[in-house]
Amino acid sequence: MADGFVLGRGAWDNKSNGFSLLEAMENLIKTGYKPHQTIYFFMGADEEVNGLHGAKMAAAMLAKRGVKLEFLMDEGMVIAKDLIPGVKQPVALIALAQKGYISVRRSVDVDRVGYSSMPPRESVIGVLSAWLSRLEKDPLPERRDGLPLAMMETLAPEMPMSIRVVMSNLWLFKPIVIKALAKSDPSRAQLHTTTALTVVNGGIKDNVLPGHVEAKVNFCIMPGDTTESVLEHVRNTLADPRIQVAKDGIAIDPSRVSSAGTEAYRCMERAVRQVYPYTLVSPGLFSAFGDAEYFEDVAQDIHRFSPIPVMAADAELFHGLNERMNIADYIQMIRFYRQLLLNMAEPAGKGS
Repeated sequence: MADGFVLGRGAWDNKSNGFSLLEAMENLIKTGYKPHQTIYFFMGADEEVNGLHGAKMAAAMLAKRGVKLEFLMDEGMVIAKDLIPGVKQPVALIALAQKGYISVRRSVDVDRVGYSSMPPRESVIGVLSAWLSRLEKDPLPERRDGLPLAMMETLAPEMPMSIRVVMSNLWLFKPIVIKALAKSDPSRAQLHTTTALTVVNGGIKDNVLPGHVEAKVNFCIMPGDTTESVLEHVRNTLADPRIQVAKDGIAIDPSRVSSAGTEAYRCMERAVRQVYPYTLVSPGLFSAFGDAEYFEDVAQDIHRFSPIPVMAADAELFHGLNERMNIADYIQMIRFYRQLLLNMAEPAGKGS
């Protein structure tokens, strides 16, 4: 610790959630806290590499024991400060679903290689580049339903009158709203399955024609699409028999959408307002990938939320250089988890 911060890799993502939750429970145990239900804590060591030996095995163990969780809370969206246009108050975004994930590898091979002084009419790099360009210009379409628009409807009463009228009447203005949101990279990513060209390999020397080139393209999949529908889109975009298509690594469908109408959600919503006054609460869609999806068969609902205030300038701290957590924010995280655990210990409906 130094200068009011906890410094170090993972201070923000995601040791802060783990330690603050444990500190909250330790504090409550000292006061004689006795929840009326069983509470499981799970911290996996391999979430960043898909959780195959952590979350996946833990979920399988619970399933084998016949455990059915009322809800599961995982890391996820945050308390957005000055990040949502037209909303002045901080907004706690509780993700009710997360996007899926797939990477596709495409390659082109030819028998003929040689010096660049006698190039063919069409090179392997040209063939693959044409497909990549077409894929980037023809992404999967924006969806006109789902959590992003539910978020906007929830926040509409807090927006200026001109925006409020539009957002409160999406049945009429939805095409205009979609078009406006699509102008920004972050908001457009919330509306559709994204296409990201991430890796291109080919060639060994500037005067030698390569015989093999390949590229990798990553897709974060919107609920409503699937890994199979993405692969079909890939195959149908500039279909060319010279281009080989293969899935690269794991492929995970989007999660199911949890409910915002449960007692568990209300406990979280109430805890936010108790610890972070004047903060709005809204459902959201987690665009990143966590390992909570392994628990879908044992958890009635999964809510993804990290009680961390975040401004635009903080984005570089996630997995970045000089990662740090403000001590005051960390203390608030402990208070949030403590309050959430207390709310869960109340009889159903009390305090709602």
